[in-house]
Amino acid sequence: EVTNLMGSITMVEVTTAGGSASEAMTVPGVTNAASRVIATITDNGTNNVGLSQAGATGANEVTVIFSGDPGNDAIVTFFVQN
Repeated sequence: EVTNLMGSITMVEVTTAGGSASEAMTVPGVTNAASRVIATITDNGTNNVGLSQAGATGANEVTVIFSGDPGNDAIVTFFVQN
């Protein structure tokens, strides 16, 4: 889900794929590695993980570091500013 909040600020919810504590997530609205990203866990999933770090790494991509493998059901909400 993508919601445009104020001009260049976008909110996006993404469900994890799982398999590793580090995950490259597709986040529409990220234009490049200089995009500002705020990430929060909306639902920590069945593996009950925490979010340690998130940063834009390229167009439409944010790399997220979790406290462990998030499994395939954690939901992360991103706020993106370009």
